Amino acid sequence: GEYAIKPHYLEVKDFSEQKAAVLPDPSRTSHLKGKYRWGFLDGSGNKMIEYLFEDVQSFSEGKAAAMRDMLWGYVDVSGKFKIAPKFDYVTPFKNNVALVVFEGQWRYISKDGDFLFKDEEQEQRE
Repeated sequence: GEYAIKPHYLEVKDFSEQKAAVLPDPSRTSHLKGKYRWGFLDGSGNKMIEYLFEDVQSFSEGKAAAMRDMLWGYVDVSGKFKIAPKFDYVTPFKNNVALVVFEGQWRYISKDGDFLFKDEEQEQRE
């Protein structure tokens, strides 16, 4: 058989929504200057999102969680952050909702990045 993705990546995550997250070997990719950065390939193995992120999760409902400066946010298929990186941890979107850790608290967010539910303690802080 033929390779769907050439075997010069240190790690490749499962395909999701016809995209796979890949971690290239920085010693073989000169513009990375020794930094480990994730990007995404399409189903044909072509780079579709640059190697910009410290970590990523697979695409779910059109967005992928991506880490920059040790904080998580969500990017679209262009690789642009649609929800700014401000979370300590995130989960993939499911039914238009994701669970995130923000300021030490687990919270639900919408696909727009808005917090969905408040408990009494959170209301008192705001």
